Amino acid sequence: PDQIITLHNAAFYNCRKLRKLSVGTNISGIGSDEFMNDTHLEDLIIRGKDTDASGLPLILERIAENITVSFCPDKENDPASVLFFPEYYEWLDEISPAHIFSRSIHGEGFRMRKSFDKGVLDYRKYDSCLDNALTIESPESLCKISLNRLRWPSCLNAVFKEKYEAVVKKYMDTAFSLAIGTEDFLLLQFI
Repeated sequence: PDQIITLHNAAFYNCRKLRKLSVGTNISGIGSDEFMNDTHLEDLIIRGKDTDASGLPLILERIAENITVSFCPDKENDPASVLFFPEYYEWLDEISPAHIFSRSIHGEGFRMRKSFDKGVLDYRKYDSCLDNALTIESPESLCKISLNRLRWPSCLNAVFKEKYEAVVKKYMDTAFSLAIGTEDFLLLQFI
């Protein structure tokens, strides 16, 4: 419900069949381990505009796996904007006997999840992650990022539009495979 403002510890812990979660924009507090062992969660729907402040950055901090976020201000099946956040990995390496640790993060999904300013998505920050993503993300992730930005071009400037189009052209086979594999005929028509 829209009036929920807090997700407490382990709210969705071990919900192994959870594939889609829909939340309002009022989330302002979040505990820990909310999505632990939720390996099938792929879609997050924000019932609000992409220009509204929301708890999305708090939720994304707890999800390191691939996740597609849809902003649906009117109806859940009619998105105004859709973004893909690729997975990332982080680990700690002990680098001395004095228990000094080095933190390593692999995957552009971590930086993409930091593309917010006071709870509002900053498309400029999100789009600026593309250059680094080109060197480390898979063709499938790059196509999901690019196709979503091109289909729902909210605040998309001409420079990044060209870059996203170049990604789709380079990985056209992957783009078609994504559309056919998910039976997304609107995406197939868009491509």
